[in-house]
Amino acid sequence: MAITYFNSTEVESISNDIYELATQFEDEMTSLFKRFEEVPYVTKEWIGDKANFYFNYIALDRKQYMDFAESLKKISYNLNDTVLDVNKNIKDTKIKETEKGY
Repeated sequence: MAITYFNSTEVESISNDIYELATQFEDEMTSLFKRFEEVPYVTKEWIGDKANFYFNYIALDRKQYMDFAESLKKISYNLNDTVLDVNKNIKDTKIKETEKGY
């Protein structure tokens, strides 16, 4: 039987990095789409029917980007849960081995 090594500290660190990056991505996308919303109406850098159409069309993609960020956060949560489960199983196994005298 092959031995599998699992570095829970490293996986937890990776999970935290994924969460932080997902949060940064979400913040950047929020800022970007807010900026897009302002172009035809507030800053008036580009106005008219084509500008309105273009920025309304782009706004439809916002949900996909936010869903992507949320998916990354869920991956992070799942990795953390896995680390907790593995650590608990290791602890339980050690307790059972100690009770049996191994």
